[in-house]
Amino acid sequence: MMNKFVILYPEILSSVIKNKEEDLFSIWLIAKTLNSHKNGLVTYKDIIEISKNYLGYNSNHIYKKIDKGVNLYWREPSGTKGNMVLGLLSLDKIIQRLQPDITKSKPFIIDLNYFLSYGSNVKNIKNLFIALVAGRYEDKRPISIQTLVNNLGLCESSVRNALKDNLYVNIKSNFMVLEEYNCISEAFKSDYFNPNDKTIKIHKNEDKFQVLKQISNSYIVNEFDRLPFKKRPKLLRKYDKLMLDKLNQKLYNITDTSKTINNHKIVSFNT
Repeated sequence: MMNKFVILYPEILSSVIKNKEEDLFSIWLIAKTLNSHKNGLVTYKDIIEISKNYLGYNSNHIYKKIDKGVNLYWREPSGTKGNMVLGLLSLDKIIQRLQPDITKSKPFIIDLNYFLSYGSNVKNIKNLFIALVAGRYEDKRPISIQTLVNNLGLCESSVRNALKDNLYVNIKSNFMVLEEYNCISEAFKSDYFNPNDKTIKIHKNEDKFQVLKQISNSYIVNEFDRLPFKKRPKLLRKYDKLMLDKLNQKLYNITDTSKTINNHKIVSFNT
């Protein structure tokens, strides 16, 4: 039997978390992936098994989740008792309702068995989704906590706690190089250096002493493969121009070999 894969779009995950629908979306995602007939119809029994075996819900919770997901991720159940089916909504229908509002990024593709191995707890899956939103940029650009707060609709402490010791994300501390000096005494005398400013530090780089100012972290997810931009749904791509029109002036200048901000080089360290 060939391996099955789930495709996760950070733009969609952002809206899913904002709406507090990671549980319903996970049920829909697993059911859609396992649906061998590809006709969007799954039995009531299948949804119950998915919710119980993969997400750890008890029977009382499952029926509430099914009711809650009607017209969000599936249609009203139909059929006779014991043979009821649910019609899963299409991805386009879900995109239309969620109206993603973050800039484009390449989709993540994850082996279903791997995805399920971290299931049995919706909190684990939510932390995965948060990691994929935070680590969505392949160029490893800095992204502020406030941006993630806005992306996810969560409070700052919830975002920080979700990323702390997250299994899926590697955090890089970024610093802007304000100036370089030949000796450490010159660095300490620099107008840039302030011993009372915790965001400023002096770092030795080979034979130079750099005065650094801390900026936003980068969040890197290397564990999963990515699909090219062209594999994103057409409907999702329609939102790209809308998002570009809303963007403020570009903050970072990023090439294959360097990152800069306001003409200052950015250097990164593991946290």
